[in-house]
Amino acid sequence: MTKFITPIPHSAPQPMPSTGKSRRVFAGPHALALTTLTLLFALRVFGQILVAFWHVPYLPPMEDWMSGLMPYWLLLPCQIALLVLMGTICVHAWRGHGRFARTSAAIVQRLKIGGIIYLVAVIARYAITMALYPQMRWLGGCIPIVFHLVLATFVLTLARYHRNLLVAK
Repeated sequence: MTKFITPIPHSAPQPMPSTGKSRRVFAGPHALALTTLTLLFALRVFGQILVAFWHVPYLPPMEDWMSGLMPYWLLLPCQIALLVLMGTICVHAWRGHGRFARTSAAIVQRLKIGGIIYLVAVIARYAITMALYPQMRWLGGCIPIVFHLVLATFVLTLARYHRNLLVAK
């Protein structure tokens, strides 16, 4: 007697119920952008370390790296902590799961508003600096401003990544 095995029909995947768990979504472009921005910021931190501790002659002097708002002994640990956070966010974005791959409409809104405020503040800072110090035009003393643009772009890219996670739910 021969037994015939009938295949079980496959149904379309059903969306996950809202359990608070993250759902894998292809985040390639966003993860790549977040990683690139993180690497740019890491290069800035590394460059400043080279200037601060080894006085390398081929990079701009220390005063060009600093806005003067925070002493370097306090700034460096903050930058390293920020790099660890950014790196963790990138890993979660690439994997599609983890604390920073969980989202909600409130997270998207906060990241978007915060990123826009940050970006506008950086642009205003540049405009005010150039108006008050015309001798610095166009690129003098811009290292901190440029890298704040990198960080603002990171926040806005993260908002976009989270928006795509919401759409995929």
